[in-house]
This record gives sequence, structure tokens and C-alpha cells, in this order.
Amino acid sequence: MRTILLCGVAFLAGGAGADISGCAQNGVFADPSAKTCLGPAKVSRAGKESRAGLKSLAEYCTAEGGFAAGARGEAYAGVCDGEAADAFLAAYVRGQKLYALERDARAAAQAASDASKDLWQVKRLIMEAEARRLSSMTPRAERNELNIALRAMHEERETLQAEVDRLSRLKERADQALVDFRATMALAAEEADRGAQATEARAASFP
Repeated sequence: MRTILLCGVAFLAGGAGADISGCAQNGVFADPSAKTCLGPAKVSRAGKESRAGLKSLAEYCTAEGGFAAGARGEAYAGVCDGEAADAFLAAYVRGQKLYALERDARAAAQAASDASKDLWQVKRLIMEAEARRLSSMTPRAERNELNIALRAMHEERETLQAEVDRLSRLKERADQALVDFRATMALAAEEADRGAQATEARAASFP
């Protein structure tokens, strides 16, 4: 039986996605899907379409707009200026990180699922071969052939089991990284809310 090759995912070879946060500097574009920085003359179609649907550029150039664009994996075309650009870029990088973690978690889950299916297929073939080998209707010559095939299938099963175990561990790490990042974002949002409330309270104390 020819071993079904398991497709590798990006973060399996080199971690949870490339760090392209440095692209979001001085209007340089970042393309999370390609894990690279793009030249300032290129604007992604996704970025154009998302901005076209907004009421104004001012609405896009906000922390909320930046995070949403990054979380969708869109490129940034350097269209924001001044303080709005700073707020956009800071949130955009966080959105990019969320996008990468979610993508890697999905890829890890798919790889683990594919490996489990391959393992199940080999186990099923082993059971069928064992049943034929033990049948009184099976000729001796065929039993000998089945013994050889079974040895190969048992080796294949061990290899696939090790791969399933490895991919399952990687999936757990990818899931945990996503959970941790979301918790960090939630904590940062709570702290920001408390800071805003404290500022409002101080302002209200000075009529």
C-alpha cells in the first residue's frame, strides 16, 4: 500500500506564522496570506473592496478598522495619516496576529484529522487482511503473501500513529496559543476600559 503523504502546514516547520508586523511601518504594505512585505505600489483587492464598503476613509483609519483589516488577513495600503495611522497600525498588527493564529489552528486541526483518517484506513486494511489470513478458505500461498503484507502494514501503522501523536500535540499548542492571545486581548481591552473610566471620572471631578 502506498503511504498517503500528509500535507505540511506553514507553522509545522517554522512556528506559528511569520512575523510581518515590521511591514506596517511608514505605509509599507503587509500581506499576511503570503507572509511577506509588499511594495508600496501594490494594493490588495481585498483591501480595496473592504474600504469601498466603508462610509469614509476616516472610518477605516481607526483602531477598530485596523484590527478588522488585520484579522481578515488584508494588506494595508498605507492610506492613513498622522495619529489615525498610528492607531490603525497598532491595532492592525494585533489583528494580523489573530489572523495568523486562527489560520494555524485550522491548519493544525486539518492535518491532525487527515493523519487520523490515514491511520484508520491502515487499521481497517490490517483487520481485513487478518480475517483473510485466518480463514480456513484461504490457500497457504495466499496466507504467506498476507503475512508479508501484514508486516508492512503494521510498520505503516506505527509510522502513522507516531505522526498522529505529533500532529495532535502541535494542534494542542496551536489551540492554546490562540486561547492565550484572545485572553491577552480581552485583558488589554478591560484595562483600556478602566483607564478610560478613570479619565472620565477625573475630568468630571473638575467642573
